Amino acid sequence: MSSTQRRTWIIVGVVGGGLALLILFFVIGSFLGAGGLAIRAAPGFGGDAESAMAPEEDFFFDDEMREFEEAASGESAPAPIDQDGQSQTTQVQQRLIIRNGSINLSVADTQATRQDIEELVAQYAEQGAFVVSAEEFGGRPGRQPDVNMTIRVPSSAFDEVMNELAGMAVEVISRNETAQDVTEEYVDLQARIESLTTARDRLLEIVENADTTEELLLAEAQLTQREAEIDALVGRLQFLADSARLSLISISLQPDIPNQPVDTSWRPIVTVREAFDDLVDSLRGFGDFLIYFAIAVLPWLVVAGLVIYGVVRFIVWRVQVGRDRRATAADVD
Repeated sequence: MSSTQRRTWIIVGVVGGGLALLILFFVIGSFLGAGGLAIRAAPGFGGDAESAMAPEEDFFFDDEMREFEEAASGESAPAPIDQDGQSQTTQVQQRLIIRNGSINLSVADTQATRQDIEELVAQYAEQGAFVVSAEEFGGRPGRQPDVNMTIRVPSSAFDEVMNELAGMAVEVISRNETAQDVTEEYVDLQARIESLTTARDRLLEIVENADTTEELLLAEAQLTQREAEIDALVGRLQFLADSARLSLISISLQPDIPNQPVDTSWRPIVTVREAFDDLVDSLRGFGDFLIYFAIAVLPWLVVAGLVIYGVVRFIVWRVQVGRDRRATAADVD
């Protein structure tokens, strides 16, 4: 075999080997990719359930915030908010505190503990306590469900309720308590209401003394806007006052599962059964691979083989033609 023929066959071998490797990678990747998609598409089980109601701000009055100081005289007096958004005070004597809590418990019986918590909340029902939400999930034969609850209790009994909840558990997994001072927001709302009320009173005077229709319409538009702003601020202020009595507590109950003794005995029959199951699974997987290969990959291999064969034949033909031409030229010379 001449050097030219050897080079030709080396080129053909490299091209054919590269195409064969690409096809092999395509086959393996396609098969594994299809299996991966099947695995990822399978739905999972379990996971933590989220509370149906997101915690909202909860406000707490120390001693129920009943006394305020008047700005002019400095005398102490009750300070209800009237319908016009006016307050008789400008300084809050007590602090407004946001109090929230969450507790995660491991209990012997989650459903029984849920009933105990509902009874505990009922003890403070006259003070406004109630169960915001309750959810059970993850229960199955032989296992109690997990329970998530959200409750509101009087802020004055917040610490007592948290301690009673902890006493119901076999183990307290986590306990969190937060407090946030919102006195500044409350005082700021009062100041804004007083300022807007003054502006509204001036607009009322303008409406009464308007000389032209244009002045009247402009003043009424401004008056409507100021009254809407006052109503919004008064609503927020009243919300703080109404919500100050209650605290929000999120509760998570998990069943306590005692540790089971480990069985260290040798069970050859079980091992044989597991090995047989693994063999069946392996054969099933191999059969699936053959079916997938024959349907999805083999046709492409046939096409690729024909292409490679055609390329090789073309290269050989070109080499042969070139050799014949050179031989003819040599004979002529």
